[in-house]
Amino acid sequence: METRNIGTSGNRLRYLSFSLVAFGIIVRLAQYFSKRSLWHDEAGLALNILNRSYLELLGTLDNNQSAPPLFLWIEKLFIQIFGINELSLRLFPLLAGIISIFLFYTFARRFVYGITVPLAIALFPSLKYTVYYTGEVKPYGVDLTVALLLFLILAPLCKQYLNVRKNIILGVLGVIAIWLSYPSVFVLTGVELWGWFNTPPRKLKSVFFNRSIVYCFWSIGFMSLYFLVIKKTLDNPGLVESWATRYPDSFLDFVWLFDAFGRFFYRPLGFLGWSDGIAIFAFCCGCISLYYRDKSSLILLNMPLTIALLAGYCYQYPFRERLVHFLTPFAIAIVAEGIVFLIVGLNQNYQFIKILGVIVLCTLVIPPMVRSSQQVLNPQLFLFHHVRPVIQYVREKWHPGDRLFVFPSAHAQFTYYNSIDPFHPEDYIFSQYNLPNQKNAAKLSSLVSETFQNEVSQLQEKERVWFLLSARSLIIQNVLLMELKQMGRQLDVYQQPDALGCLYNLNDESPDLQN
Repeated sequence: METRNIGTSGNRLRYLSFSLVAFGIIVRLAQYFSKRSLWHDEAGLALNILNRSYLELLGTLDNNQSAPPLFLWIEKLFIQIFGINELSLRLFPLLAGIISIFLFYTFARRFVYGITVPLAIALFPSLKYTVYYTGEVKPYGVDLTVALLLFLILAPLCKQYLNVRKNIILGVLGVIAIWLSYPSVFVLTGVELWGWFNTPPRKLKSVFFNRSIVYCFWSIGFMSLYFLVIKKTLDNPGLVESWATRYPDSFLDFVWLFDAFGRFFYRPLGFLGWSDGIAIFAFCCGCISLYYRDKSSLILLNMPLTIALLAGYCYQYPFRERLVHFLTPFAIAIVAEGIVFLIVGLNQNYQFIKILGVIVLCTLVIPPMVRSSQQVLNPQLFLFHHVRPVIQYVREKWHPGDRLFVFPSAHAQFTYYNSIDPFHPEDYIFSQYNLPNQKNAAKLSSLVSETFQNEVSQLQEKERVWFLLSARSLIIQNVLLMELKQMGRQLDVYQQPDALGCLYNLNDESPDLQN
């Protein structure tokens, strides 16, 4: 099955691809310069980067965080050079995200053809999570870039004879990748296994000895990382407990296997709502197309996904959400192949199949392109858990004697921003009361009246108490405001996307105060 010649000139396809690459860069820059506040997971990692030395970053991280040492060291270097702020912390993920677009362009041109190339490039820069993880202080966007780079370098070399110089270069490259990105081991393993599968059995021994220097480097890199960092991380009960639900219940839990594969298309791949089912259909069509066109590429593109899925099935790596974001480019290429296969690759006597292909194209490509365009035109759409301006507002309106009550959802963010411009320790208290989620919002009022008041009682005589909340749900925010009105008189409210700051007079006998 060939999709090379579909009536569009090569120059036009290149211009279209370059335009989509430029679009992807613009979207990422728009997100970066929106200056979104750190959300609690980012803030938790940022506090480790700020408060630890380079050597201490090898230890078990606080706040239930985990990240590769080389990623943490680069992050620390950037804040030492450019200052402590969101732009410095997000600069490395941004650079990795921009580089990944160019790498994906090269990747697409190598493994798919014709109109499939710009179609894949249209998806890659615009899907929700490929955009988002280039603007988060976490290693997932870097994981993707490292995966693409390794794949592009190793795939052409896995059948070649390597001299000593190439052995050392590939060995060092692998060690750097392992220390920079945990899931890089799946790409290294997957590509090498593919090379073995394509080697006649009688030559396997000579191939192994020829690449023994590479394997020694990679083994030393992984084992040193495991005993210095990963083993300590696995001793963190909070992280281990959070990963437990992402593993199968037993080795025969095939439902988990299909569920994990299906969830992959929703997150991290980014086909939201019911479109994830259509993406799975397009992926299967892409596999069929590659089977007829290039069986070797079909196996190669699916090797990292297969190895990671097998690792999850064997309780060695959680195959869920952002932890498998690095697999996104391989799946996108196959999805794009499947879309084109439906439109032009099958027998054109079946006109309804072509119509189906067009519907799949419109369903999968147009929504993320539109969403990303809207975010470029209105960068406010990038904002969530936007706590920083709320804290700044509280500072501007602060009166001597005020107190600040910080809900658990905002603990990490407040601690991070407070480390830069601190409040007096006596001016704030950390609540231990976790507000229910939106599903339990109906129970919120009764829960608050029984539990929340116990914590607030120590501030009952205060005439000015600020409450700081980071919550996605406006329902939760509004119910909280209604409950607080029963406990005191509202003096001020300031809301930002997913963040709330409000001021109450909790002293019923005090006169009205003007803000």
